[in-house]
This record gives sequence, structure tokens and C-alpha cells, in this order.
Amino acid sequence: MALRPSSFAVCLLALGFAGTTVFGQGAIEGPPIDQLLASVPDRATWQALAPDLRAGLERRASVVLARDRLSWGLTGLQEKLTFLSSTPTSAMTENIDRVLSVTFASTLPAGFRMARDIESADLRHNLLRLYLGITDDRGYMLYNHPEFRGWDGMPVKELQLLDHEHLAAMASWYRQTEDGLRQIPDGKLTPLEKALRAKSYFATRAGKYFDRPAVALSGSMNYAAFYSLPVEQRPFASDAELLDAYNASMFSEFREVNMGTLDAFLFDHESEFNPTVLEQQGMSDALAKGVLRLGGLYRSRVQARPDKGRRCTIFSPAERQANWDAFTAQQISNADGSETLEAYARRFEDLAAQRRTSMQALGRLTVERLFPDGSPDLSREQRMR
Repeated sequence: MALRPSSFAVCLLALGFAGTTVFGQGAIEGPPIDQLLASVPDRATWQALAPDLRAGLERRASVVLARDRLSWGLTGLQEKLTFLSSTPTSAMTENIDRVLSVTFASTLPAGFRMARDIESADLRHNLLRLYLGITDDRGYMLYNHPEFRGWDGMPVKELQLLDHEHLAAMASWYRQTEDGLRQIPDGKLTPLEKALRAKSYFATRAGKYFDRPAVALSGSMNYAAFYSLPVEQRPFASDAELLDAYNASMFSEFREVNMGTLDAFLFDHESEFNPTVLEQQGMSDALAKGVLRLGGLYRSRVQARPDKGRRCTIFSPAERQANWDAFTAQQISNADGSETLEAYARRFEDLAAQRRTSMQALGRLTVERLFPDGSPDLSREQRMR
């Protein structure tokens, strides 16, 4: 029976999707992930695996990806938004203020409070959308803001999968959020609300452009680092869930695949799929061996892409503008988007020329003071040279 949208959030809570992606072994047909990996030879490539073994790994990945896309796709995000807007728990309310206090720290150094600072219902709605976008990036939160909780105000218990459909959904979500923010008339916002809306555009610009991950940034999924956390803080309930996340993420589609980005991919890949690194995170030999086998399969899949021999990407003007806008937004700069990459290049050249003159003068002054005229340490010829 198809679920009505209004019943979706209730079912998520009942099944455990609202705060935790369920990777239960019994819910996926076929052998468990560790049993499948036990049949993978060391240093095996994806292409050399037996067809039934490939099919088993693909089947597990498809279930895990489907669950994540249900929970964090546009439908799942909208249901989360409805829940936050209509019946938020106290934990959710506290976490919204906690997360957005960091986002708006430069405007409200004493902290953000939705109930205190926001009068506009339209702005409140879009700030909740922004909050969901931020809390989707669970790896960022665990690394940089361990005080943050998941979207539901509870401890983070999900790994953010490397998935092109997930990324496309989040990009669409950020575009919709930015459109909603821009549609609010200035006259309906207080001066503070207008300042908070302007700050929100940095987050939407950083996230709205890309529908597939860049291969050069995805050689490492960074899951191994979470294993060093205390067991109760890990964003996965078992070793099997961790292996399933690795396996599912192996099937993402990429953009910008070429000789240069694949070199960068391999450099990043070796920083995680490395026996010494995995041992340092506290993994057992058996778990580390499973991760390394998946890493080898992942590497061979990426290296077999049809664009692997293509020369480095030549970006179109529109692609350059998208990359530049996302990059400057991540740096919390270029607030109105008026500065172009070309204009920055000219400014950089001018600054470099100015700095070069200053550094040359400093260099001459340093030599003159360290080795004054007549110094026994350098001859006059050496000093002049």
C-alpha cells in the first residue's frame, strides 16, 4: 500500500528512519556484508569478482541507498520540515538554536534564538530548511561541531553516504530555499531579519550547484575516522553498518573524471584505505580487512570509468561561475556575488606586484642589517650579490 505523504513522518519514526538510517541485516535479502567480503580475495578488482558476488554487493548497496534517499531525498526532507514546523520536540528546538547560533555568530555573537529573533513566518520556514541542509552534513558536524545534534535533536546516528542522488536532492533543496528567501519582501522583515537572510545566502550558494560529487574530492569517504570515537558517539551502530555504508558509497556517479582528478582521487584514497591508518583508528583486523577489500573494489571501479584518460577539464563560463560562487560562499566572501573570478585574478596580480616590491625591500634591508658594510662574514662582492 502506498504511503500518503501525511503519514510518512509517522512511519519514519516508527521504523527508525527519523533519527537513524536502519541497516538491519535481516531487512536485506542475501548474505550479510561480512560474509560477502569474506569471499572477496585480497587485492581483488571489481571487474574480476564472480558475477554472483558482484550482484550480492550491488543488492545490499541498492537497499541502503534507497533508505537514505527516502530519508534525505526531497520527500524525506519535506516531511522533516513539516515535523519541525508543526510539532518540534524541545530537543529539536534547542538544536535549531544551537546550530543556527554558529551560522549567525557574526550577526548575533550572543547566540541565536528562533522564538526571540524571528517574527516573519516565511523567514522562520526557510531558516528551518537551512537547518535541515546543515544537519544533513553529519560528517562536518562530527568533525567540527560535536556539540551539534542530528536534525531531530538526538545524537547523530547516521553516516552521510557518498551518493549522487543525495547530492542532487540537497542541491535542489538549497536552490528552493534560496528562492524562498529571496521572495520575502524586504518590507516584511526587520533589520535583523534582513541581516540573517543575507547571511543565509552563503550556505545556499555553497550547496545549490552540483548534482554529482567531484571524483577528486571523493577518494576518501572519511568513515574510518569515526571509528576512533567512543562507541556511544559513533554514527553507526555496528561494524556491519559501517561496511554497508562503504559498500553503498562505492556506487556513486561522479563529475570531472579525467587524468588529473583521478591522480588526486588516488592520493586521497590512500589516506583512508591504508592498513596503518585503520589500525590507528582501533579497528579489528577483520574489520580493517573488510574495509581494505571494499577500498580495492572502489578504486578499481573508479579507475575503470570511460573518461579516465581524458585530459583535464576545461570548464565552460557557466561552470567556472558556479565553482567560483560556491567557493567564495564557502569562504564567507563575495556576499552579493558581484566579484568574478576574472576580477579577482586582476586584483591578485596587483596585490602580488605590491607584495613583491615590499618583500624585495625587506630582503635588502635584512642583508644590510645582518651584514653591514665592512662585515668580516661576507666580502663586498658577496654582500652585493
